[in-house]
Amino acid sequence: MSKRTYAPSPSTFAEDPDRYRKNGLHPLTIGETLKDGRYRIIHKLGSGSFATVWLARDSSENKYVSLKVLSAETPPSECKELRLLEAITESTVTHEGREFVQLLDHFIIDGPNGKHWCLVTAVAGDRLARKAGLPHNSLEWPRLISLQTEEEVYDCMGQPNKHPVRRLDGGPRGDNAPEYTVDPGDVVALERRLPTDRILLIDFGAAFYHGEHLDHIYTPAPHAAPEIVFGGELTHEVDKWAFGCLLYELCADHTLVKLLFGWNNDALKDQVAMLGKPPETLWQNWGARDMYFHPDGTPKEAEGRRLKVKPLSLEQRVRNLERPLSERGYDTGDPEPLSPDLQNLFDLLKGVITYDAKARLSFDQIQTHPFFHGVTIPGI
Repeated sequence: MSKRTYAPSPSTFAEDPDRYRKNGLHPLTIGETLKDGRYRIIHKLGSGSFATVWLARDSSENKYVSLKVLSAETPPSECKELRLLEAITESTVTHEGREFVQLLDHFIIDGPNGKHWCLVTAVAGDRLARKAGLPHNSLEWPRLISLQTEEEVYDCMGQPNKHPVRRLDGGPRGDNAPEYTVDPGDVVALERRLPTDRILLIDFGAAFYHGEHLDHIYTPAPHAAPEIVFGGELTHEVDKWAFGCLLYELCADHTLVKLLFGWNNDALKDQVAMLGKPPETLWQNWGARDMYFHPDGTPKEAEGRRLKVKPLSLEQRVRNLERPLSERGYDTGDPEPLSPDLQNLFDLLKGVITYDAKARLSFDQIQTHPFFHGVTIPGI
C-alpha cells in the first residue's frame, strides 16, 4: 500500500484527498470558473470512482447544469463516456430514445494533475415516481418552481460543507489538491426544485457497446445482475435485470434486492432468497455460500451474530406492494391471488429477473408487455 500524502477526510461523503495526485482528480473549489468563465462552480452533486460532479451556472445560457470532471487517468483520446454520448446525440439513425440523452458541451482542462475531460449535461429533475393510490404503471413527477439565484440554491441544497485538506507531513498543500473537499448538497431537494418537461437518461460512465467483451461492470449492488455479483459471462443482458430492479423500485419506492450490511454479500444472499439456488456455474463462484445456505440452497439456521436468510420470492415481493408495511409477509402455503395490476407487473418482472441471462425478455417484448398498455408519461 502506497504511503498517504494527505490526511483522510473526516467525511464519508467527500472524496479521499489522496485521489488528488498526478493523473488523478482535478482540484476545484466553490466559485471557480471553467472555460473562460462560462461555467461557475456552485455546489457539489457527487463524486465517483473516476470523477467529481458539480452543479454549475452556465453564464452563456443563464441556467444550471451538471458538470462532470473526469480523472486524468482517462487519456483525452480514450474518453469512452464522451464517445458514447456523441454516438447517441450525433447519430443520424432515427431512434425514439435519442431525445432522452443530452450532451450540452464538452471540453478539456489542463490542470496540475493532467488533462481532464469535462462533460456538461442537463441537471435532471425529480425522479420518476408513482403517486400513492394510482395504478403501478402510472408514472409522474411534480412541477415546481425553478431556482434562479445562488441564495435559492443554498436554501434548497444547504450551504457547502467544506473539509480542509492538509498534508500529513505538515508541508504546504501545493496545487495538486484543492483547499478543501466538499460534501454533496441535498441532491434530492434540488431535484424537486428543477422542473423538466421530459425524461432524461444520465451518467454513462459505465456504459458499453453491445458485443463488447468486459471483465468487470460497475453497477450498484441493488441493481447488479447475478452474473455480476456471483461472477459469470458479462453481456448487455445485465441491463434487462437492472431494468427490472428499477421498475420494481419505481412501483415500490424501495429496492427489489435488500441490502443491510455488506453490499455484494447482501445482494448475493437476497438474490438466493428471492430466486432460490442459482445454477452451479454461478453458485460455485460464491466462496461464502456455505456460511448461509445448505448445498441445496436452503437457508441455514441463525448462529451467533449471523442471521438466518428468510426466503422471500419475487411474487411475494410484488404481492407486498399493496400491503402496509406492518402486514407485509413472507411466502405462505396458500397465497392470495394477485390483483390484475400486480399480476401484469409480476409477469413482466419474472421475464427479466431470472438467473438465465439468455432467457430474459427482449426489450421489444418488454415494450409491448401488457403492463405498459395504456401508460402515459408526462412529456413523452
